[in-house]
Order: sequence, then structure tokens, then C-alpha cells
Amino acid sequence: MAQTAKVIEMEPKAGALVEYGITEADITALKKKVFAIEITDSATYDTVRKGLSTAVSWRTAIETRRKDRNREFVQGNNEQANRLLGMISPIEDNLRDKKKVVDDKKEAAKAEKARVEAERVEGIRAKVYSIQQITVGLTGLTVEELTALAMEISTLEIVPEEYVEFTLEAKQARSDTVNAVTAALEARIQLEEAEAARKAEDARLEQVRLEQEAEAKRLKAENARLETIRRSEEARLAEAQAKADAEQKAHREWMAEERRKLEDETAALEAEKKAERDRKDREALEKKMAEEAKVKAEQDAKDKVEREEVERLAKAKAEEEEKARNEALIPDKVRLLNFASELADVVPGALKDQAAKEIGDLAVSTIYGVVTMIRNRVEKL
Repeated sequence: MAQTAKVIEMEPKAGALVEYGITEADITALKKKVFAIEITDSATYDTVRKGLSTAVSWRTAIETRRKDRNREFVQGNNEQANRLLGMISPIEDNLRDKKKVVDDKKEAAKAEKARVEAERVEGIRAKVYSIQQITVGLTGLTVEELTALAMEISTLEIVPEEYVEFTLEAKQARSDTVNAVTAALEARIQLEEAEAARKAEDARLEQVRLEQEAEAKRLKAENARLETIRRSEEARLAEAQAKADAEQKAHREWMAEERRKLEDETAALEAEKKAERDRKDREALEKKMAEEAKVKAEQDAKDKVEREEVERLAKAKAEEEEKARNEALIPDKVRLLNFASELADVVPGALKDQAAKEIGDLAVSTIYGVVTMIRNRVEKL
């Protein structure tokens, strides 16, 4: 927009050209006032800024007026305008360069401040992101690893001086991460308990199979041994019977022939036979009792082995149940430790009154005692 000398700070002196309203004296005075100024404070900066505004205003007014008058005073007007512009341009360039140096410094300082702030925010967000990233790959961890991770996260302190405006976001990330780790821990415990139960059942079935197989082999060997004994006994009895039959036959023939002479001897012989039969019966009875005692001893030994196995399995089951109970307590321990950590984060805020501060300090001390009690009791579970 066209401007005249009326709207600038320096009024034109007497003798100003009507065509432009600005004299060489005006321009010389402006140059003398501002050309050598060095910007050292806000006042000198403001002087340079206003001088630059005046130079720009004059240049714009001259350009506008020159264009308007070109049709009538082309030659004289251009010479006059160019001469005046030649005087103003160094002033405008000088002041613009000085102002640009300060403006560039301000922009650089502003950019540096923005960069530092961006790095600070990025650093805090990276910490929050690192907390959130803990939940990646939880399914591949063991109970011990998940337990250690849950303990580590639950005791992680979120310091307001460190997280500043992202403190609540960091605490929420920690809480979400603890919940995710706890859920993964509970799922892993259930999975391992199911796997342990399956393996225990497989082992029990395998043990039963081996025992049955061993018993079958033992019975087979025992039956073979008894069959051998039975056949041997039958052969022995058959041989004895045959011999006895032959002896009895010979004896009967001899008795028939010698009956009269050996009546007394016959009675003695019959008594001897009876004694022999009694002896054989007694030996057979003793043999039978010995075999029954052997069978009973073997059964007692088997019963002892089975009884000891039952006792071993009962002891193993008791130990497994104790281990399961301790693992089942882990989620509760983690929750209690999380609760203690959340209590430890509670602060009363900025208190001004001394009595209020004392109450706040007492409350913090009491809460700290509760937190210590919870952590000590959890360690003893």
C-alpha cells in the first residue's frame, strides 16, 4: 500500500521535493541516526527496527510516487528517484543485516530450546515404552523367570522428578505391565501343573505296566518251575509206585511161600512199612509247609516293596502339593507387593501449615510402616 512522508516518524524538512515528500537531508539524518548502531539490548534493537521500518516506508513511498509520475516526468523523475533510492538502499541493507543477525540468533535459540524439550520428552517416552515392552515374549518364560520379572516390575519406582508430566502414564504402564506379567505367571503355573500331572500319570501308568510285566514274567517262571517239580514228582512217585508194586508182589509171593514160617516177621514188617509211610507223610508235610513258608516269604517281600512304593508316592505327592501351594501363593505375593508399592507412592502433596505437615509426616511414616510390614510378611509366606 502506498505511504507518504506524513506517516513516518521523521517529518520532512523545509525544501522537500513535492514529488516525493522526502529530502536528501531527511535520508542523511536517518543514516546518521541509525547506520552505525550496534544492537546490544532491547532499546538499540527497537531503534534499528524502527529505522528499518522508516527506510522501507520511504522506499515504498518513493517507488509508488515514481511510478505515478513516470508518465509525466519520466526522465527527471527516474533520475531523482534513483538518486534517492541509491542513498536509502545502503541504510536499508545495513539495518536489515543487523536486525537479521539478532533475529537469526533468536530463532536459533528458540530452535535449540525446542530441540532440548523434544529430546527430554522423547527420553521419558522411551522409558515408558521400555516398561511397556516388558510384556513382549512373556509366553516363552518359565515360572521362575516370570516370578523374578513380576518382583522386579512391582518394585520399580516411578519418580515424579524423573517422569514429570508423564508420571501418571508411567505408573499406568507399570500397572498394566504388572497385570500382564501376573496373568502370564498364573497361566504358566496352570500349564506346568497340568503338564506335571500328565507326566506323573504317565509315570504311574508306566510303573504299573512294568510291575505287571515283571509280575507276569515272575508268574510264568514260577509256573514253569512248579510244572517241572510236578512232573519230576510224578515221575518219582511213578517209579516209587512201580518199585513198591514190585516189592509188594515179591513180598506177597514170598509171604505166600513163607507165611507159616514168618508170621511174626510179617507183623514186624508191616509195622516197619507203617513207620516208613509215616516218615514219608511227615516229610511230605514238612516239604509242603516249607513251600508254603517260601511262598509266604515271597508274598511278604512283595507286600513290603508295594508298601514302600506307596509310602514313597505319598511322600512325593506331599512334596508336590507343598510345591504347588508355594507356587499358588506367588500371584498373591505379587499382588501384595504391588499394593505395598502403590502405598509407598502415596504422598500428601504440598502442605503449608505446620500442623498439617506434621499430620502428613505422621501419615507417611505410618504408611511406610504398613509397607514394611507387608513386605516382611510376604517374605515369610
